[in-house]
Amino acid sequence: MQSDNSHKSNAASPPRDFPFKAELIATSSRNNRQIFSAYYAIKPETSVELSERGTVIIELLKDQTLVLTFFAQDFISLRAMVCSYIRWLNAAIETVAELI
Repeated sequence: MQSDNSHKSNAASPPRDFPFKAELIATSSRNNRQIFSAYYAIKPETSVELSERGTVIIELLKDQTLVLTFFAQDFISLRAMVCSYIRWLNAAIETVAELI
């Protein structure tokens, strides 16, 4: 399966001045299709800013590594975003695993 770097963003620079930052890195040693599919399942959630308290940038790297970079105004918002995206990522990967 071919990597899609056309969606790659510059995760090093936050869209606004957010003091809190975290990165979630997902890889799969078993099946790269899971990461590729998870990227496309989660990507729509990152295209619209749902809250003024934080935002997420998603990248799919050439080696099929999924990187989510979170920026937030406070730790509570950061924690909430990370937990939500972990649940969504897990659901997407489990769904693809069932279908493959």
